[in-house]
Amino acid sequence: MTELMGHSDPDDETFDPRYEAHRLRLTGMPWKQVAARTGYMNETTCMLAVKGYLQSAALTLSNQQKAEALATEIARLDELQSAWWQSALLQDEKAANVVLKIIAQRSRLLGLEVDEKAEQTGNKTILVMGGTREYTKALKNLAGVDAELDNQGDEPEDGVKPNSGKV
Repeated sequence: MTELMGHSDPDDETFDPRYEAHRLRLTGMPWKQVAARTGYMNETTCMLAVKGYLQSAALTLSNQQKAEALATEIARLDELQSAWWQSALLQDEKAANVVLKIIAQRSRLLGLEVDEKAEQTGNKTILVMGGTREYTKALKNLAGVDAELDNQGDEPEDGVKPNSGKV
């Protein structure tokens, strides 16, 4: 995978402590040590800096780089799951929980999660373009009301009612 940004030499003018902290964290180094090695005051500051780095880096990644990063993360999850799998099958509760978390993370990364809350409530977002009449007609269609038969009282789109002939 292409490196995101930055260099790991603190004497280099382009040294980015956020990148270095990210790189060190990928090796499995604890946040406290990463913070100390990269000059952050504490673990929380370091974590926030890395989070900001990853968010800004994600904006500049090409689709190919994003696909490569996703493939790398999925491969890491596969490797972790493989290491815990046999123990989980032998009813090791800790191993089973680790495997379940790995499966859940892989599902999130691959977009396989189902939004149960939206499924239960049936919430949907619908965009209706046009003027008042089109909007009202779309709402009636969604509600199952025959919009063509229920036009009594609708005002024309220009807001001017036709003359009824009564004086």
